[in-house]
Amino acid sequence: MQLLEVCVDNLQGVVAAARGDADRLELCASLADGGLTHSSAFIIAAKKAVNIPIYVMIRPRGGDFTCSDEEFAMMLQEVADAKAAGADGIVTGVINSQGELCPVKNAVLIAATNATEYHFSAKITQQSPLVHLYQAHPAANAQNIVH
Repeated sequence: MQLLEVCVDNLQGVVAAARGDADRLELCASLADGGLTHSSAFIIAAKKAVNIPIYVMIRPRGGDFTCSDEEFAMMLQEVADAKAAGADGIVTGVINSQGELCPVKNAVLIAATNATEYHFSAKITQQSPLVHLYQAHPAANAQNIVH
């Protein structure tokens, strides 16, 4: 079954997407930068405004999906904050400097989501060949790859 997922960066977009029969939303701040993590307050407001699943982009900065140890620590805190704010899913991922999926950091992110759904960002699938997704995370399947 095909799902209509809409990336939104403001509350008006949240409401419009829900009225337009979106099946779920991906909240991204700064879409011009490829999507960054939104605030907890925005996630809470979006959850109150609509009754469809809301996934949250976890990304501390624009550019590629590599991250320093400090940025990774921020990402882990943002996952916890998004879950506490009611996120139904997390969209993120980390690649190394060679453009390959970073198995250790992604495994830690997946574990941090606990029961919340984890999806790799489409940017990850563009930068890292899908074969690396399957080798690094055998549980990854087409449902786990957000385009």
